[in-house]
Amino acid sequence: MAKTLSKNNFNVIGYRDLDCLINEPAGSYDCIITNPPFNGNKKFVKRAIELNKPFVFLLRLEHLGGVEACRLLQNLDIQIVIPEKRINYMKQNNEKSAGSPFHSIFLTYKLKLPKQINYIKL
Repeated sequence: MAKTLSKNNFNVIGYRDLDCLINEPAGSYDCIITNPPFNGNKKFVKRAIELNKPFVFLLRLEHLGGVEACRLLQNLDIQIVIPEKRINYMKQNNEKSAGSPFHSIFLTYKLKLPKQINYIKL
């Protein structure tokens, strides 16, 4: 994701050795954009809410459901971006996967998108 943003002239700040669940990056930044691990992604959402920064998280659609997600998100003014097609995730060796068996969404906060639910073509 960082490479794509950089190619599109966004200033990307990333720290491979920073544990973002414990520490906050030094300096100023405008937005948190990440694809958190599928297991434990709600820890990343919770931390972003605590930091009170705008964020964009690429998540599995079904991660919006359940008790923990409801507790985290029910009082936030979140917005969702739903891609028309399934995301082809990159493997660890930077190869594209053959296709994803699940639908993904972009969970956003404080981005002032035009609607609560936004559909896009990729």
